[in-house]
Amino acid sequence: MENERGKFIVIAAGYQKEMHNFLNANPGLRSRFNRYFHLSDYTSDELLSIFKIMAKSKKYEIDNAAEARLKEIFEALYLSRDRNFANGREARKIFEDCLALQAKRLKTQGIDDAKEFSLIRVEDIPAYETEKAITIEDALQKLDGLIGLSRVKTEVKNLIDYLMVEKARASGGGKETALNLHFVFRGNPGTGKTSVARILADVFKAMGLLTKGHLEEVDRSRLVGEYSGHTAPKTNKAVDKAIGGVLFIDEAYTLAGGVNDSFGKEAIDTLLKRMEDDRGKFIVIAAGYSNEMEDFINTNPGLTSRFTKYIDFEDYTPTEMTEIFKSMVKSKGMKIGDGIDGILEKMFNDLYNNRDRNFANGRTVRNIFEMVLQKQAGRVAPLMQNGNMNQEALSTITSEDFDGLSIL
Repeated sequence: MENERGKFIVIAAGYQKEMHNFLNANPGLRSRFNRYFHLSDYTSDELLSIFKIMAKSKKYEIDNAAEARLKEIFEALYLSRDRNFANGREARKIFEDCLALQAKRLKTQGIDDAKEFSLIRVEDIPAYETEKAITIEDALQKLDGLIGLSRVKTEVKNLIDYLMVEKARASGGGKETALNLHFVFRGNPGTGKTSVARILADVFKAMGLLTKGHLEEVDRSRLVGEYSGHTAPKTNKAVDKAIGGVLFIDEAYTLAGGVNDSFGKEAIDTLLKRMEDDRGKFIVIAAGYSNEMEDFINTNPGLTSRFTKYIDFEDYTPTEMTEIFKSMVKSKGMKIGDGIDGILEKMFNDLYNNRDRNFANGRTVRNIFEMVLQKQAGRVAPLMQNGNMNQEALSTITSEDFDGLSIL
């Protein structure tokens, strides 16, 4: 490039992040490549236009039903795109699949009409899965369906109102506020943190802030390596899977294992770098015990500046635990017999009043429900052997099924 200056031109192309690393690999590269073009992904409408251009170039027409179906497919492809999304090649592949399906249809049906040979019908469109687009109303309905969590529900709804107003203001020509949407969920285990995180992912997808809206759940073992040089690739792999969605880090405070935990520190540093490099492409929710999460965030100034939204999850009350138990019974297609309400009230009050760090809220309720099911099975099994079983007995939980339970 230096010796043959002016005799040829070099265009270097590739993924944005990898090209950035490439140019930084040698000072001579950065000084010689002084023109930069960023080519954005094609939108769903542009992909449909590319498909139409391909069809027109081959003298094919597309009927209205086929075009409507293609629009759905390209919208789904665009919203769920990741690093493997191939833009124009996606449109070309679908076009080629259409031609193959059309040829098969014409042969099977024995059609020899010349006009049909150049017409793509809806039957010729490949069977791509297209999910129903989730709405904010759908997400809020899921949120309201959760038992308890009144403070959390209020926080989430206030956040949605804020984001909607910001979006409307920006659409109207107002100054757009740079949103920092990374969260700390503080609370004891089993308080619904993962369920709320999944609902938030749905909300952000519905608002167009995330392209996929999926939840990638990880813990320390998924981020921290076992030997030197292993941690950064593991953390990057987890982030890559979360692109377009939410990275949910359970017990995130375990990443800060102390001054001698160099691997945990490397995971945090790698995560912070990706949060900056891929700003807006994914959202991080760090979850764990309240006190530990407070200490964790304060271990690194980068964490403090990036995690600015906190949602606190309170322990379930005895009444809410009773509701959760009954919902589990109902979802199993079962029912509770007489006198069970009093047993549940006393049991969950005792649990709540004597709770400690090992109290797992909803998980504790599920453990009790499974113990009750085992007791019930032990009670009804002899009836089955004697031929005295009926559906009523099989699907009913009685007071006997709580006898001798060790719950405290």
